[in-house]
Amino acid sequence: MKIREQAWAAAIAENQRARAEAIRASNLDPNDWEAQWVSAGEDGRTCAPCLALHGQRRPPGVPFEHGDWTGFPPFCEGCRCIVRLTLKGFRAGQSPTPYRDALLKGELPWWDQPKP
Repeated sequence: MKIREQAWAAAIAENQRARAEAIRASNLDPNDWEAQWVSAGEDGRTCAPCLALHGQRRPPGVPFEHGDWTGFPPFCEGCRCIVRLTLKGFRAGQSPTPYRDALLKGELPWWDQPKP
């Protein structure tokens, strides 16, 4: 792997770790929110464990499990998976009241905060 590719992979991994840590440290209500593992999909570069974890949901801060491994992305070298916050049971067309309430209370992670 070239130095540039190594630096890019390291930056992505650090971003994933920071995002997972912010979710773990959040005070979001687990009755309203859940964390969902999202892989890059079946493009030939995503490893089997990451594909197996794709779509799994947990309360915010609860680690994901696969075999003997427990944690948050990155799972493997070059991992492109993320954990995203979703409203529990939220479907298109429903009122996003829990999101709005969390926003008004200042409980959302920094990346979901409105931009000034």
